[in-house]
Parts: sequence; C-alpha cells; structure tokens
Amino acid sequence: MMSSIAHASQWDKDISQFATSLTLDHHSNIYNHADTQVGSSVSQLAIVNNSVSLFEGYGVALPFSIHRFSYSKDSNLDNTSFEFKPSAQFFLSPNTTFKFISKVNRNQIFGGNVGAEFSDESFKALDNKRRFIGMSLDVGQAPKNEFLSVNVNYSDSELMSSKASFSKSIKKIGSQYGFRISEDSYFQLSGSYQWQQSNGRLTRLAEAGVGAITGLGGSNELNVIAGGYKRIENDQKGLFWTLSNSWAASEQLTIKLETSQRSTLNNSAGGVSQIATIYQINSMFKFNDTHQLDLNLRHQKNNIKEIRDRAINKSIGIAWQWKVASDVVISANASHTETSRFNVQNAVSRTQQKLGVSVGYKW
Repeated sequence: MMSSIAHASQWDKDISQFATSLTLDHHSNIYNHADTQVGSSVSQLAIVNNSVSLFEGYGVALPFSIHRFSYSKDSNLDNTSFEFKPSAQFFLSPNTTFKFISKVNRNQIFGGNVGAEFSDESFKALDNKRRFIGMSLDVGQAPKNEFLSVNVNYSDSELMSSKASFSKSIKKIGSQYGFRISEDSYFQLSGSYQWQQSNGRLTRLAEAGVGAITGLGGSNELNVIAGGYKRIENDQKGLFWTLSNSWAASEQLTIKLETSQRSTLNNSAGGVSQIATIYQINSMFKFNDTHQLDLNLRHQKNNIKEIRDRAINKSIGIAWQWKVASDVVISANASHTETSRFNVQNAVSRTQQKLGVSVGYKW
C-alpha cells in the first residue's frame, strides 16, 4: 500500500513532494481463477512524485508514479506500471480559467477484475493501456456563484492478451452550468455528446441532466446530477446519475457515500455498450495525529443487455496507517473481493483475498 501523497489538485501554491514505499502483500488468487487458486507473495516498490509550479498567469503540474511488482510464485507476472498526468492552468482573469489535462498510464490486470470484467483469459495477465487529453474553459466561481464550464476531451484504451486485443476510444464535448439558489445550495445543469468506438463499431451518446450541490447542516455536502441518455444508432434510452455525499460526523470520523449509473463502452467483443452501476462507501477514522483507520466497501455491476451478459464485483477493504515520524508511515491492509459473471451459457464466481504491510517515506 503506497503512502498517501496528494496529486495535483491545489493551484494556490508551489508543491514539490516525492515519496517511496516498499510493500509486501500475499494474494490468495493471483490469476483470479474460478477453479484453480494459486497464492503468492507480491512485493511492490513504488515511487510517487507530485509537483506544481506557479508562474505569472499560469501554473504547470507534472505528477507521476511508478510501481514495480515482483511475484514469488510466477516471475512471468513481474511487471512495472506507471502513470503520468501533466496538466496546466491559465488564469485568464479572477473568474476565468483555461485548463489543459492529459494522462497516460499502463498496468497489468486479470480477467474478471474491474476493467476486464468480460475477458475470458485464464492464467494470463492482460496489458491495460490508457490515454486521455482534455481542455476546459471555466467561467465564474464554482460553486460559490454562477459558473459555466465547457470541456472537450479525447480518451482511448487497449486491453491486450496473447490471443487478442480490445480497443475503445471516446471523443466528448460537454458543458456544465450552475448558480446559487440559497445560502448553501446551488442548482446545476449538465449535457454532453460523445462519439464512442469499440473494436471498430461506432456509437454516439447524448446525455442531459439536472442536479444540485447543497450543504446539509454544515458538516454534510450533497452533490447530485441525474438525467437521461440516448444512443443514436440503436435508439437505446435510459437514466444516468452521479451522487456523492461527504459527511464529517465528528472531528475524527468522516464518511463519503457515492453512487453512479452510466451507459459506457465495455471491453468485450460481444457488445458495444453496457450499463455500469456503482455503489461505494469510504470512511476514515483518525484516532490522533499518528493513527488512522480506513474502511472501504464497493459494489459494481456491469450489464450488457444486448447479449444478456453481466458482471458483478464486490469488495471490502480495511487499512491502518501509523505515522511513525513526520516523513515515515507504516501501513497494514486487508481486502476481500468477489467477482461473478452471468450469461446465457454459464455462471462463474471468483474470490480473492489480500494481506499486506507497507513502509513509506516522503521527502
């Protein structure tokens, strides 16, 4: 488990953070296989850097992370994952900002895991590559006063195995508008149009929604957008939503509830689109300045209605952090994951447990 380090999200000061960590995990089912479960120790060396440099009228961020994984049971699974997220913001006026965001990352996953729910590969790792580039123009002071945001972006990904590869790409233009309706409540409208391509098949998606941001009693913040979507080619229609509620229950305990449902592209050659529904709870309890306990629960269902194929992923994880010194953190974590797939031919279920301990140092 990597010692925590915030990636670029603050643009009011220069940031220079560098962290390393060494993690030793035990995985009960490294291939995520339904019948033959193979356990293995996995060591992970991680390097994370976060930097923000501010200049006159603009700022530049260059965060990156590198993770090296080594498996005691099967050295063929040894791999290096990375993520690089350069971005820039141009402060055109006190109320107008132009943003440029890009991202490239690569990691290794197995069939049945999130991101490869409909892959039929067994005992072989999948190479997952993703890229993103986007721009937005933000006018106003979101969400304090009236605001308007217009964005354009492009993303693509490729999931490769020794037998086949699945690729998808998305071109999107969207906007969001909002204004204050009371002391702690804001109304918002959103809309987008997307050109999505999966394994050579093109589909267009239109979305329109309404929502609100409201503070419930000062310690609560609710952010919700709900609406409808339509896929132009097959006239498929449905509802989408995103909802998050952050609650500071006390000085020590914070809880965040999240749920979303969207029509997205899937990574199967059998269908173009899927309905992805996610429910998630994250809680953090700070005993004091040196000890912290995190609990995470997640339920995700991906449903390809075209071919009556669906996948369900359920997980629970707990992590404890001990800040030994100002720059040294020791972490221990445990998780349990269940993945299931149901289609007209059969039903497959997999389970995986992980136990790990990590030592991290931050400069």
